[in-house]
Amino acid sequence: MDGQAEPGVQEKIERLGRVLWWIGTLGIAVEILTLAYDDLFASGRLSQTQGHLSPALVDVCMCLSYLFPLVAMRGLGRSLMREEALSLPVAKAFRRVGHATLLYALFRGMPDFVNGFIDGFNGTTTPSFHLDVGYFSDLYLPVIACVCLYSVAHLMKLAAEAADDARGIV
Repeated sequence: MDGQAEPGVQEKIERLGRVLWWIGTLGIAVEILTLAYDDLFASGRLSQTQGHLSPALVDVCMCLSYLFPLVAMRGLGRSLMREEALSLPVAKAFRRVGHATLLYALFRGMPDFVNGFIDGFNGTTTPSFHLDVGYFSDLYLPVIACVCLYSVAHLMKLAAEAADDARGIV
């Protein structure tokens, strides 16, 4: 050993919180700076909607689908840095990440669903609602992650309440 003590669990959690905060901040910056508007204007796709959602609206939905989890992850990192590990704010931050993951799945599938509905309404195709493998995994896997995050949030809430009770007894 080099004489330095092993950092405690709380310090490790705070360090992980800083990492989450920086990853979330970097992801938000990259997502905002790399919006595909330049490609849309250069290719003329904005005028070629043909009864569908505007490609710009589709790109905004995709951008929002990425931003929701990144903002929530950044908030979780902030909570882990500033709060006790077993606290209600950390449990709420985990729950917000679960909400954001569900919003990710919904915003990823919304453009295809709306375009299919518009096609059926205009009579250009027979409306058919089917799940292909790509959309199924785009929806199914985030829902599984949501259930796991909600479970962690509820466990954190119970642990925080138990820790508060234990502190009150002493």
